[in-house]
Amino acid sequence: MNDNFNDLILALQQTVTQIVVKVIQDEANKRFASSSIPKMFYNLKQLEEITGITRLGLKGRIKRGTLKASKDGNTWLVSVKEVERLLNQLEYKKRA
Repeated sequence: MNDNFNDLILALQQTVTQIVVKVIQDEANKRFASSSIPKMFYNLKQLEEITGITRLGLKGRIKRGTLKASKDGNTWLVSVKEVERLLNQLEYKKRA
């Protein structure tokens, strides 16, 4: 019975995480969809809002090579694909 309860809690956590990620992504898309050009990159401030990871934490990931980013002047830019990869990684870590 305890295993069934733990499985139920895990499934509930995963569902809530997926819903939260989707809501955050939808809000970010609304906020930054002022043009008809599709979003290709996020800066660290936007990524901080999406993931909840501080800019310093994101810069640490870039420095370690665990987050791929490009620099445009003084602004770090992270591709939409890389953001999706990071969100999936964060979701996976929450399940483990």
